[in-house]
Amino acid sequence: MKVINTHRYKAFFLITVALFYLACSNSGQNKDTLVPDEDNAGLILPRGFRAFVVAGNLGRGRHIDINKNGDIYMALRQLNNGHGIVALRDTTNDGRADLIRYFGDYPGTGIEISDGYLYFGADTMILRYPLTDGELVPEGKPELLVRGFPEQSQHRDKSFAIDNDRNIYVNVGAPSNACMEHTSTTGSPGMYPCPQLERQAGIWRFPEKYRNGAFICFRGSWNRAPLEQEGYFVAFVPFDRGLPSGDWEIFADKFAGKEIIKSPSEAEHRPMGIVMANDGSLYVCDSQEGKIWRIFYVGEEHKNL
Repeated sequence: MKVINTHRYKAFFLITVALFYLACSNSGQNKDTLVPDEDNAGLILPRGFRAFVVAGNLGRGRHIDINKNGDIYMALRQLNNGHGIVALRDTTNDGRADLIRYFGDYPGTGIEISDGYLYFGADTMILRYPLTDGELVPEGKPELLVRGFPEQSQHRDKSFAIDNDRNIYVNVGAPSNACMEHTSTTGSPGMYPCPQLERQAGIWRFPEKYRNGAFICFRGSWNRAPLEQEGYFVAFVPFDRGLPSGDWEIFADKFAGKEIIKSPSEAEHRPMGIVMANDGSLYVCDSQEGKIWRIFYVGEEHKNL
């Protein structure tokens, strides 16, 4: 594996659990001006929360981030319109995206805005694009930060996190669900020590009810047949002093659109990426068709909830 460092950046390669730490904000847009979709766009939410679709049919979404001006950037698992990143802007102040642009030459998973750059995780490299105030789409070619990740058919997606010291922590998944002599073969013995651990697999996670905790996307299982598949919801885990402090709960449900799922292909949507905006709204994106939901709090006393 080859690592390319800028004068400020270092890279560390570890696997990630599907957990995103979020802290609520009390500042930002007046949510009384937002009009939710009927029936919260099909989602089941806690009392006092409403939702609407920001945009749909964007492509197979992975992770998502929001710039300080409200612009949304979503990574795509497959190229759409020849590009791997979609940028969205609301120019009418109704919360829905009416300006949508595609850019980037690679599909990928990880995406994050930091220090004026848009960082993007393709399958075998980490790139960054300089962002310009007022411009939705970055200009010019991206800068290559890290390259040389193993090429593999399973778990190749590169999510990542950037800490306060500008270290980049990259998810390098194992190339199989189990370290076996013959992958996914019944009766094949496991390997110990596992040679995959030299370059792949490991664990990291981000260290307050909805003001201090973690929202987690359960994208949905695929390998429980003949049993029903499980997941397809967003869960919340309360935290205290950086650690889980109580039972988890389902926060947003019914993404799949039906009660019984035998195969992932039957699900209408699969929640994949999650991020919180400066005003405290939670954005969730879907990996089936590329829909984005915005979930916001209006108060339990609000009518018609």
